[in-house]
Amino acid sequence: MTNLEPCPKCKGEITLYSYLSLKANYNCYALCQKCKTVYRMPEAKLKAHGARIYPSSIKKAERLWNERAKGESE
Repeated sequence: MTNLEPCPKCKGEITLYSYLSLKANYNCYALCQKCKTVYRMPEAKLKAHGARIYPSSIKKAERLWNERAKGESE
């Protein structure tokens, strides 16, 4: 697993989650473990086979989060 950039708001630890809903326009989000801020990540577009998310999709989501967090903290 890639080291994830901290939360742009409070520098807390981030955890990535998948989210399955036909009504939502995203299937991945980042959650700060400290301030509980949720960052929706529609750009991640996780790909799955059944309940298993492809490893390449996880790496892509990690990369996208790091790019986003760096941009928001500048």
